[in-house]
Formats: sequence, C-alpha cells, structure tokens
Amino acid sequence: MHERSTAVIRNFSGEFNAVVEGFLPAGDYIAAQVAAAVLGHLRRHDPELLAGYLDERAEALVTEELSHRRRLAAKAALAQAPRGLFRAAVAGFEGHLAERAAGLAAGTLGGDPVPLSVFAQHLVVNGRNLARPIGRMTRRDVLYVAEQYASRARSAELENAFYLAVAKRIPEGGVVADVMTEDQFLRLRDSIRAV
Repeated sequence: MHERSTAVIRNFSGEFNAVVEGFLPAGDYIAAQVAAAVLGHLRRHDPELLAGYLDERAEALVTEELSHRRRLAAKAALAQAPRGLFRAAVAGFEGHLAERAAGLAAGTLGGDPVPLSVFAQHLVVNGRNLARPIGRMTRRDVLYVAEQYASRARSAELENAFYLAVAKRIPEGGVVADVMTEDQFLRLRDSIRAV
C-alpha cells in the first residue's frame, strides 16, 4: 500500500505578498511601522511563512545588504577624506609616478601617512554589478560610472519636471486626486519616462 504525501508545497513569496497587502493602509504610512506589524503578525501566526519567505529571498537580501554597506562605506570615505587631499593628489600626479604607484598599492598617496581611503571605496563598474575600488578602476570603469550618474541625472530632471507640472495644477490646500485621475497621472508620468 502506498502512502500519500501530505506535504504541502507553499508559495512563500505569493503568501507573503498577500499578507503585506493586507497590512498596507490606503493612506499615508511609515514603512518601518508596517514592516513591524507584518513581522509581528507572522511571528505569532505563521512563523513557517516568515522563515520560508526569508529563505527564498536570502541571496537577494544578502546582496542588498552588501550593496548597502558599500554605499555606507562610500559616504564615510568621502566624509572622512581630508579636504584638499584629492586636489593634492591630482596636482602632484605628473611627477613621481613610481613613488605614487607604490603609494597607491599601499593605500597611501606617494608615501603620505594619511590613507587615501576614498580609493578603497567600491563602485559598480559594469552591467553585471561588479564592484571595484576606485583606486583600481580603469578608464572604461570610470566612464561607466560617469554614464550611470548622467543617466540618473537625466531621469531626475524628467521626474522633477513632471512633479512640478503636477504641482502647478493643484490649488493651495488641494491634493493630486482633486485635479486628475490615477489613469491621467500614470499616462502623464509614463509619457515623461518614455522620453
């Protein structure tokens, strides 16, 4: 006699998304508060769903954490770098190439005891999300980074123009829904993004 399997295969992502949708208010909300409510609910009522969802998303979550740490390190390196250090590095670039190469390899500028920590900052240098320290970036890497910033700047300009145009339509004390439907809003926004 064959035993039937009673194991149920769960769609953790789908179930988790349904729980989150149930906790999202229609109006204003603070993401951290909604997250705390969702987690509290799942810990009490369906810890298997929480564990299964987190296990399914583990690689993406760890990847995001690594990216977050890289961004924090970049901000810290820029904030801690002494003013004028980069300018001095550029000014002295023409001479002492061998000394400078040794300094870069050691993480200092030409034997300077102050570490050039900004060169240790990692930036994404290609479409595969390869992160490389600034000090080891090639010309192609730097051009890729520059283009990413230019692309974000163009997108930000378009988004800025869109929201300014929407704001002009809203009378003082009004809201977006007073002056356009959701469909109109989306069509307008999509037309800006298509540019």
